[in-house]
Amino acid sequence: MKYLTYVEDVSKDLSGYTLISPSVSVGNVGQLAVDLLLHNLRCQRLGTFGHPSLQPVVGTLPDSDADGQTHLMTAMEAYVCEEKKLLVIQIRAPISPKGRLSLLAELVQWAAERGLKRVLQLASCHAAARPDPAAPRLCHVTVAGDDVDALTALAPPQPEIPRPEGDAHRPPPYLPGAGFVPDLYRACEAAKFPYTCLLRHTYEGNNIPEAVDICNCLDSWLGLLDESQKSRPDPYSVLGRWRMPPTWSHLFGPAPDASLY
Repeated sequence: MKYLTYVEDVSKDLSGYTLISPSVSVGNVGQLAVDLLLHNLRCQRLGTFGHPSLQPVVGTLPDSDADGQTHLMTAMEAYVCEEKKLLVIQIRAPISPKGRLSLLAELVQWAAERGLKRVLQLASCHAAARPDPAAPRLCHVTVAGDDVDALTALAPPQPEIPRPEGDAHRPPPYLPGAGFVPDLYRACEAAKFPYTCLLRHTYEGNNIPEAVDICNCLDSWLGLLDESQKSRPDPYSVLGRWRMPPTWSHLFGPAPDASLY
């Protein structure tokens, strides 16, 4: 039985598009990277997903349009960038373990039925779990069938992480802190659907730099930013050539009351 629902513009042809999705992982790096993509690529909202395993979230979302309007946001939404042929999903709530496999399998099936060509996941992983502290912090994991030759020079394949004792029963890949990356990996593998995950090793904290790293890698690989954006980087900002999304206006909450000091 299918539980995944999707309300959308049914006339939209998504053939040949790449589906980009974050994982709710350590430091929320994938979700921050998706925020950067949505704002800088001027993605248009296309639809919203619903599933019993999605924890309910609803609220107002600041719009990047000049009219300054706000829009209703939900736990899982889809946006489209027609110029780059991208379908970008933002997930704003954890996915419950009960029903997670069903959601991901149905999402992959939906992507295949709509003619999308690959799934590209953005995520993070606990840096302390790296087998070699000197290894690159940005790596990739892929399912056979996806063309990642150009990506390998930017983000090498993720090395195997040693498993703790008593955890050998779980199927690969083992990626502590990466959220549902292993589950989506296996869902795409079972469906023989091309899949690649860009994985940034990190710690909890201000994870904006890690999100920028992922987006810079995506831009070098897929050519996302136009020349006008690339020619005006800000050398004094960690964002570089990326513009800060309005959704980050309250990222860390208000500053401490000065009277406390």
